[in-house]
Amino acid sequence: MAEVGGIDPKPRRLLTTPQGNFPLYVPTLRHGYSRDGALPSDVVSLNTFEALNASGGVRESSGGALRERFKVATDARVILVSVNQDKYIESFWKHRNSDSLAAIATLGITAMTTPNFSFFDDAPRLHSFRNMWRIVRCAEDFADAGIAPVLHVNALSSEDWKMWVKILRANPTVRHVCKEFQTGLRDQDRAAEAMLGLRRLQDDVGRDLHPFVVGGRRMARQFAEHFRDFTILDSVPFFATVKRKLIHLDGTTVTQRDNPTDPGAPLDRLLQDNIRAYGKLVELCSSVDVDVPMALDEHDERTAEEEAFT
Repeated sequence: MAEVGGIDPKPRRLLTTPQGNFPLYVPTLRHGYSRDGALPSDVVSLNTFEALNASGGVRESSGGALRERFKVATDARVILVSVNQDKYIESFWKHRNSDSLAAIATLGITAMTTPNFSFFDDAPRLHSFRNMWRIVRCAEDFADAGIAPVLHVNALSSEDWKMWVKILRANPTVRHVCKEFQTGLRDQDRAAEAMLGLRRLQDDVGRDLHPFVVGGRRMARQFAEHFRDFTILDSVPFFATVKRKLIHLDGTTVTQRDNPTDPGAPLDRLLQDNIRAYGKLVELCSSVDVDVPMALDEHDERTAEEEAFT
């Protein structure tokens, strides 16, 4: 597939947008091991690079097979989140083609975020400019294949945000955008500035945006203050379950308690309980009137091979 289109690239087509409403919290699953049945969640998210192979190709020939591998309901809506380390992102860009994207479309994916091509503080400006347009080109490729894309709006400077304003104004039906609040945005000051960048983007575009907030539960209150709706996506309940921990919410106090299981015992019930409790926690964190301690472990939503198959 083509590169970005030179030093002065232009959008090549209007982008489609995901259909339907999305809840405040969507759990991210990293695998389907140690469970017997399908998770009865209406919407789940999967890391693109765990759902697909290393080159971005499909592992299963149908959406049913994908849902079976991750043990989710056959009618569950699936969001693929393309947040990962650069080696996976670059491999996806290198190997993507119309056939592989068409195969992904047959999996019945509700939405797929574009790869989070890196913007580096110490790299030449042209590097960030090229990566912004690689994000746009991936979104256009997704749309051409019949996949509803979600733009991952990386930005380092005011000029980056101005370019995103132009891109979104050129695509008036697009409401959903994605932002990761890990790696460089673990710093609270930088995270707050990124959230304000999204708010200014919404103001400048002149319509409500719906951010997909990856790994950013600590930012829920700020998002609730500035956006009509948004969705937190992370794997905290999943990893708590893998580590045999029970998330317990008592009023505004949240803890993780040891919850040992017998060898080989399925983790279905524990996972469901953790997702339910964590969803309530996200609701509390989104309230401007409630101060909830951030006592839970956070996890990198990029592929974590050392943890995902525990």
